[in-house]
Amino acid sequence: MIPAHLDDFWATPRLATLGMVRADGSAHLVPVKCMRDRDAFWVLTRPGTVKVRNLAATGRASLAEHTDTLWATVEGRGHVSDDPALLAAARAAYEKRFGRPDTWGTCVLVVEVDRVLHGS
Repeated sequence: MIPAHLDDFWATPRLATLGMVRADGSAHLVPVKCMRDRDAFWVLTRPGTVKVRNLAATGRASLAEHTDTLWATVEGRGHVSDDPALLAAARAAYEKRFGRPDTWGTCVLVVEVDRVLHGS
């Protein structure tokens, strides 16, 4: 689903913006570091955060990144998992993309992509 020309884009370390809808209908946007796994994205986080609560309420999220010349947004259904195998895979992916281990996240917010927007 994600165009091949975005493979390197999603591998280069940079901050993403995670977007969800709050209970009052307003946008909740927060900077995160995400990792791509085929047509899904992972964000290491903790239970009880606003992003986890918003995702539980709506079941949907988006992630966006940009450079000076290219932008991409993915949208999809989401869930949060504390599965030890997924947590280990997400931590390994974090270290690969960002060059250092994650010491904060205790669960993984997963966005399963069903829509991709991009441009230059």
